[in-house]
Amino acid sequence: HDASWDGLQLEMTEQRIVKPSDVSVLDADPLTPTKNSISIGEDPIAIATDRTGCKVVTANAGSCDLSVLDVTTAVDSNPATPIDVRRLAVTTPNGTPVRAKPAAMVAEPQIDVIGKKCADTATGIMYIAYPSCHIVAAVDTADGKLVGGIQFDAAGVASTITDLDGVGGSCADECSGGAAPSAGTRPVTLDLEKDARTADRRLIIGADNSPSITVVEL
Repeated sequence: HDASWDGLQLEMTEQRIVKPSDVSVLDADPLTPTKNSISIGEDPIAIATDRTGCKVVTANAGSCDLSVLDVTTAVDSNPATPIDVRRLAVTTPNGTPVRAKPAAMVAEPQIDVIGKKCADTATGIMYIAYPSCHIVAAVDTADGKLVGGIQFDAAGVASTITDLDGVGGSCADECSGGAAPSAGTRPVTLDLEKDARTADRRLIIGADNSPSITVVEL
């Protein structure tokens, strides 16, 4: 009799126990049979709440854009209130679309007070990784415009993007056929950490073709 095996079995069993009261799945369309989800975008690869928690934003690799869901319209259980999902194009400051496929997205920390009236648009910054462009873009969720970012050169060295309007021309339109990917560091994973002691924020970037991670002080 192996006591360690009993411990493993117990651990596995405990991990599988889920009480029905722990999970509640809402029906997005009560008038259609079965449980229905919310149609939000083509191939969403990341999801995050905005600064207030009023909006949920997804990064869509299938359509090279963002979707913004108004949380209140999704959970009010009122069939008369349509679920509000808006598509948001990512653009440079001068309005040129960025049509590359996102691979990861993280949001800046929520800082607004709970109970504050929700705005009509999403608020705050999303950091989005675009592997084919070799960049991580800081995007204002209110209008989809780039407000900053990190770029990697051919040697894998990271630097701040100084010409935001130039990003539109350097990123291929991957959702309309696009072009062959260029050589360089491909950021595909992101994390954002806030130091509670100092309020410092750090963006951590990982790439699928580099053994190194990049840490950026925000």
